[in-house]
Amino acid sequence: MEENQTPKSAGDRGSSPDQRAVSREESRDSVRDAYSRAAESPGGEHPFPVGRGFAQSIGYPVELLAWLPAVASEAFAGVSNLPVLVPVEEGQTVVDIGCGSGLDALIASLKTGTHGRVIGIDFSESMLNRAREAAREAGIANIEFLREDAENLPLQDASVDVAMANGIFNPNPRRDRIFAEIARVLKAGGPVYAAEIVLGDGRSEKERQEAGDWSNGVAGAKEESAFLDEFQAAGFREITVLRKLRNERTESGAVYVVEVKAEK
Repeated sequence: MEENQTPKSAGDRGSSPDQRAVSREESRDSVRDAYSRAAESPGGEHPFPVGRGFAQSIGYPVELLAWLPAVASEAFAGVSNLPVLVPVEEGQTVVDIGCGSGLDALIASLKTGTHGRVIGIDFSESMLNRAREAAREAGIANIEFLREDAENLPLQDASVDVAMANGIFNPNPRRDRIFAEIARVLKAGGPVYAAEIVLGDGRSEKERQEAGDWSNGVAGAKEESAFLDEFQAAGFREITVLRKLRNERTESGAVYVVEVKAEK
């Protein structure tokens, strides 16, 4: 995205509703293009780290990465290895929102077993092509991948036992609708496990803008307390911070990754 297209809070205040809507759509298209390029050419230059080496560096087990098809791990672009740690019971239905090339969804499918179901949802067809190929190569049948925006999940109300989201909120200018959709599709008492880049306390808007753009999930970052408030606003309870960490996605001192569990 070119500089004059990047949404800025000050500019938004002086823009008309139509201009803000166009800016949001341009942001979405820019992010989709960035992730699609990562899927199509994972070895190229991207605004965020990509690939198996990055996945391994943030804690995905070497043995698991070696067993799962490379077509999934070589385009991995999440922010943490939280999905590896998510407790999934056999037979449960799991949704991975912003599944990308399918690495986290494949891991969940191994946990839920043949009587369970995993749905991966992403807005990049290039990423989904990788995810579907990976499932075929691995011979995993209890998984499906659907193309849709995160704020418009193609699932019925209260149809999911566990939800996962690995770095999908910041790049989306309609993030409030993502929280609402997760709450809608989860069964009563169902947990969402989410990892996201957050802004360090006391950091300025200027520092955030200098640390990254919408594609790498930094420009859209909020302070940790504001991120947690979003879960509460969507009706979640028992909101717990699991870990705070830094990795290659947070090279700037202005941001870090926070992992959260919240129950509907």
